[in-house]
Amino acid sequence: MKQKPTSFRQCSEVVYSAQDSVISISKSEVDFLREVAEKSSSRKARILLHGTPEKDLHEMLIVHSYGQYIQPHINVHSAKSFVVLDGDMIVVMYKNDGTINRHIHLSNYDSCLEFLLRIDEPVFHTVLATSNTVTFLETVKGPHRETCYAPFAPSPANVSEAEKYMDWLMDEVGVNH
Repeated sequence: MKQKPTSFRQCSEVVYSAQDSVISISKSEVDFLREVAEKSSSRKARILLHGTPEKDLHEMLIVHSYGQYIQPHINVHSAKSFVVLDGDMIVVMYKNDGTINRHIHLSNYDSCLEFLLRIDEPVFHTVLATSNTVTFLETVKGPHRETCYAPFAPSPANVSEAEKYMDWLMDEVGVNH
């Protein structure tokens, strides 16, 4: 496995936190994050660029893998933005009853698709990686206290229901699987 960057503290199997007041990210840190995601059972990894949950602005460099289930959730007190650096993903937004309101396919800047999405109003949403991996920057207002998960979607702990939900969701947004 690639060596953990010295400026990152490991918070969990798949979460790292930046420790310096000035952070720069290169391909080597992204490759490290991809390798962590690849070897993890959750098939995801992230670096908290903001360092601690108490900060007013949260920026996270995230890698998700194809087919990974992220339970729909809402950021009640903040807008949110996504910038795709590499790969492809679909951000799915829902009505409160769980019906899909819209979905937006994001890709890297060179693809001619949208690469940046800002969600200004609180809305239930999820992210689907449509390439082997997708690397993106997610920004949201802090401090983070708890994630509010959608009651209409299964918990990832309920593996069989989560798999069924992912199959349904991928069909709904036109992802071949």
